[in-house]
This record gives sequence, structure tokens and C-alpha cells, in this order.
Amino acid sequence: MKIKNVCALLLVAIVFPALTLGQTSKPTITSADRSQLELRYAKAIELIRDTAADATLWDDKRMTIIVLSNAADLLWDDSPTQSAKWLTKAWDLAEQTADSPRDDRLKEFFSHSVKGELRTIVLGVARKHDTKMAESFLTRLAEQKCVDEKKERGAFDDRTARSEQLLSLALQAMESNPPLATDLAARSLADGLSYNLQNVLTGLRSKNPELANRLFDLALTRFSTAQPDPSEADVLAGYLFQSGFAASANSTGQPILVVNPAQQHLPAVASHEPQRARNFLVAVYQVLLARPTLVDTPEGKVRGYRLLVLGQRLAEFYPAYAPDLSQPAQGFLAQLQRQLGADGQTTSPSENSRSNSGSETSKNLTGEESYNLHVKHLEEKADNEQNPIARKLAYAQAALITRADDYERGKRIAQKLTMITCARTQFRSCSTERPYTSSSAGILRRPTR
Repeated sequence: MKIKNVCALLLVAIVFPALTLGQTSKPTITSADRSQLELRYAKAIELIRDTAADATLWDDKRMTIIVLSNAADLLWDDSPTQSAKWLTKAWDLAEQTADSPRDDRLKEFFSHSVKGELRTIVLGVARKHDTKMAESFLTRLAEQKCVDEKKERGAFDDRTARSEQLLSLALQAMESNPPLATDLAARSLADGLSYNLQNVLTGLRSKNPELANRLFDLALTRFSTAQPDPSEADVLAGYLFQSGFAASANSTGQPILVVNPAQQHLPAVASHEPQRARNFLVAVYQVLLARPTLVDTPEGKVRGYRLLVLGQRLAEFYPAYAPDLSQPAQGFLAQLQRQLGADGQTTSPSENSRSNSGSETSKNLTGEESYNLHVKHLEEKADNEQNPIARKLAYAQAALITRADDYERGKRIAQKLTMITCARTQFRSCSTERPYTSSSAGILRRPTR
């Protein structure tokens, strides 16, 4: 079996790409060489057919799915019927794969499974050659929505298996076909706003701002007309105000952060789209911050923690984009802190900043001075906070408001958060110079897909 697996890997890595090159590159050849070339081509096709047939008997189902998908992709034009059978077999095998998280240590962040990755491989081939087949696979996923809702999700998982695959397809299409990427991402909104929607929005922004605005408007409409989770608002908050960052809270109320390194230094979209930023903040207030929040159940308390993290993140932007709602939003957060028992003897971050900065703002400050002073006060507030939950929230707030060009300060503040152990299996290094350890972790960095 090991020999067969090695042979399969060699075929995928060497024979398949060589055949692909042969299909796309047509050098000038003499008639004497043509028959020899055709013979080699026929032998390559036969070898792929034989390998695909053998693959169905292998114990390593992951490799079987990869080989069948590659074979279908390469031979679709020559043998569409057989290729469709291979791809259907690959999908059925993927559905039989375990759906458990790849790493239990990271499941509070992401519950990515091998099944999801294999689905993406098969769907990518189906979308390329037979859209009806791809739609049939997506329909099967849509029928599993009730199962998805019962499944324990990580804080930054996509909403459903269907939305996960639609957004994966959107990211694949981003470079070659931005309009298609937009349409695929828009379809994912039927299941709510997912974490990877932020990646799609940010990618579209660099390709075509009009498409990004269109997708954002659709997402905001969906958010405004549903009963959203706070994590759905965080998706749009990251896109507008702090690209590449996502924030939430775990079941104990501890703030947790993830960073997409490829997007963390991009300029804020809100400065170029102030009206959309205002529309978003108004929607968040109306849908989440102006309604009573019950925290008398474990589920309600987790939602309360996540809502508090979201509110703390957005508190800095209400004065600039929706000043009429700034004080009501602060009032809601203060009340929520009391409900959660997280306020201790402290005031809200903005109130603390104003009270502590009175003696230092007697003169007119420059924008840079105001920024440095505000970050300083938030960090000092967190240093002096006695309540553990409030201290974590304050550190998260201070880290999140640091600018992209002030990354080192943000990282230093984040390191003060309660330790988060970072694994290297699904994620890149947890810092730019060295991995965070269990004694210094604060932000979990996640690569693009």
C-alpha cells in the first residue's frame, strides 16, 4: 500500500502536470515525430486511467479523492462521462470522511476538518467543468444546514458547510474572475455572514472597489434584516476599520483574536467609504446594541461576552462616523458589563480615557499625539484593572485600536493577554520574528487560504 501511495504522489506531481503542459503548449514538431508524441500521450492517458481505477481500492481515502479529482480534471475533455463518474466517487468518499477538527487545541478558533478541504478540491474541479454537478453538490450541503446548526463551531468558523465551500470557491475565482467571486460570496449570505467573507471583501477591494461595495451592501442588508450573531458584525467591522483582524470571545469571556498576515497592513476602508461605515454602525446599534441582552443562560452569557468584545472594538469609531449614537452605545456596553460582572470598579474605556487625559489635553494635540495618548491610557487602564475579565477586554481593546504602522506596539500589548497556546499545524508562526509560546501568546495569526 505504501508503494501505491508513493506511485500516486509521483503521478500527481509529475505525470499529471506534464500532461497538462502537453495540452496547453503546442510546440512545432515534424510529422515524423508526431506519431511518437501521440503514442506517449496515449500511454500517459492510459496510465492515469489505470491509476484512477486502482485508487478506488486504496485504504488512504484522502489520496484516493485527490487522485480521482486530478484525473477528472485532466481527462474531462477526452472522457467527460468517465471523469464525471470519478468526480462523483470522489465527492461520495469525501462525505464519508470524519468531520472532526484537525486539531482539538484550536477548535475554539477554527474547527477545520479534512472533510472540508476535500470538498473544496472536488468542488473546484466540478465548478471548472460542470456547473450543474457543482450545484448538485452544493444542494446536498444546503440540505445539511440543520446538522451544521447543531455542530459545535469555532469562533471564526464559517456559518455552514455550504457557505464555507461557496467562499472557498469565491477565493479561488478572485484573481481570474472577480464578478464570479462576488456572485459566489453573495450566495453564501443566505446562511449569514461568515468569517471568510472578510477575506473576499478585502480581495475584491483591491481588484474592483465597485464589486466590493456591492457585496458589502448585500451583506449589510442581510445583517440588518436578520437576527445576527455578534460575530457576523465583526466580519464587516474588520473589513471597514481594521483589515485582517477578527475578534471574539471564548466561553469563559476571554477575548480571542486572529490575524490574516496578508491583509493586516492595508489602509482602512472606512476612510474612503464614510457613509457605508455610518450605515454599518447604525445597523449594529439598531440590531444588537439597542435590544435587551439576556445573560442568564450559558449560551446567553457567551453571546454577551462576544457582544461586549464587538462593542469595545467599535466604540472608537462611533464618534467619528456615527457621533449621535456614541453615547447610547457606551451606555449599552456599560450595562452589559454590569450584567456580566465584568465592570468591577472601572468605567468604560472611553470614559477612562477622557478622565485620565484631562490634564494632558489642556493644549491642542496633533493627531499623532492624540493617538499615542489614547493608546497609552487604554493600556494603563488595563494594567491597573483588577477584574480579570475586564482586564482582558481592556488589553484587547488597546491592541485592536493600534494602527497598522504601529504593529509592534499592538503586538506587545496583545502579549499581555491571558496566554493562548499556538500550534503550528494549521497556522503559520504566531509572530513575525519568533513563535509565541504559552507564556507570551496573545494573537493567533492565520494565513490566507
